[in-house]
Amino acid sequence: MKRFNKKWLLVLFSLMLIVGIVVGFTVPTMAATSAVITITDTPQYIAISISPSTWTPNSETGNSHTIVNTTYYSNPTGSTTSPTVGGATDAQCAFTITNTSNVAIDLTVTWSNGSGGNASTNANSATAGASSFGASGYFSGQASGSWGVYKSSGNSTANGYSNLAATTNIKCGLILAEQTGAWSSSTAQTETVTYVATAH
Repeated sequence: MKRFNKKWLLVLFSLMLIVGIVVGFTVPTMAATSAVITITDTPQYIAISISPSTWTPNSETGNSHTIVNTTYYSNPTGSTTSPTVGGATDAQCAFTITNTSNVAIDLTVTWSNGSGGNASTNANSATAGASSFGASGYFSGQASGSWGVYKSSGNSTANGYSNLAATTNIKCGLILAEQTGAWSSSTAQTETVTYVATAH
């Protein structure tokens, strides 16, 4: 009996030894040897549109002909009617600028010299000269003290509009003070007003 017990004890011990060895050499679960970062790269996109894109001074309530030493507004309620000095209303603004960007923008504005006809130059002031016109403008909600002078070059945001939110719009208008000297031609002249958007 003792011999039998010893025999089985030896077998049991051998089995335990084998199991221990097998357990000791069990291949561990494979650990990750790489990790991934997914990048979502959204570009900053800046774009604007304006409607309408033309203006004929004195066309709102006049005969579309301009007179020297007279100020005209792109005001649908009256060609020579100044917008409300305490704050221009939407109804007094002929144009709508839409920010189709995905960020807020600032707007700067330039007004070129005249081409053709009398070829008046931009006085770079809201006030006209003998052969130069005054150029300025306004945005809806702006009081007269904030209306900007639109120079032929080098304008700042102070003369335009600041922080127009993405995918929104703002209404605006133009002010043309015709030269004080007599016309030298009956031929129409053209000027271009350019609104430039930059990220706020």
